[in-house]
Amino acid sequence: MNKLLLTALLLGPCAGAQMDTDTALQQAIASPQRKPAYAARDTWRHPFDTLTFFGLRPDSRVVEISPGGGWYTEILAPYLHAKGQLILAADDPDATKTETIIWC
Repeated sequence: MNKLLLTALLLGPCAGAQMDTDTALQQAIASPQRKPAYAARDTWRHPFDTLTFFGLRPDSRVVEISPGGGWYTEILAPYLHAKGQLILAADDPDATKTETIIWC
């Protein structure tokens, strides 16, 4: 009985923090601000599973290299906005130098 209580006390705060993080990421993925065509691709791209697999947290610093059309950017920018940082590293072959855009 004491082991069960100790386990609950130790895991309780962590589980709650993880749930809040999961909820925030799910909200960013489900945001109505995302382009409908991008959101439709979620079925095949599995953004929640992919980003949690990589250990994404709200306080992460993420460098998105060659962000393309912005499918990940639409999820990452609102998720990282408050505590994290999203750095977009885009290379335009017509530009004279590489541009880096810091969103958060």
